[in-house]
Amino acid sequence: FERTKGLAATTTRIVNKYLHNPTFDPELFTEFNVPAADPSKHGQAYKVCYALGLWVIAIDRYNDTRKIVSPLQNDLKQKQRQLDKLLPVLESERQKLNEYSALVKNLKRKLLENYRQIVA
Repeated sequence: FERTKGLAATTTRIVNKYLHNPTFDPELFTEFNVPAADPSKHGQAYKVCYALGLWVIAIDRYNDTRKIVSPLQNDLKQKQRQLDKLLPVLESERQKLNEYSALVKNLKRKLLENYRQIVA
């Protein structure tokens, strides 16, 4: 099982065979359901079956989640690349804006000075 690729078709088929079986319930293999006769012998097998049953359920849920999240991650990567291209342009435009703001401020100051000279 590769996390990035998800389940292979064969693995999916095998996992689904168990998940769609109405008698499949890992809880049947908990320590409370171990037969009273010789629990030491059967207990380990039940623990392994319980863990394996939980793994089957978890791997199926992970695969379903990956199918939803993977396209979103790809979109995020694409948007990040677009953003990386636009950030330098934004910074350049921001510098121009700062220059024009300083120019406007300087012009307002000169206008005010000229106005005061005319009025005085």
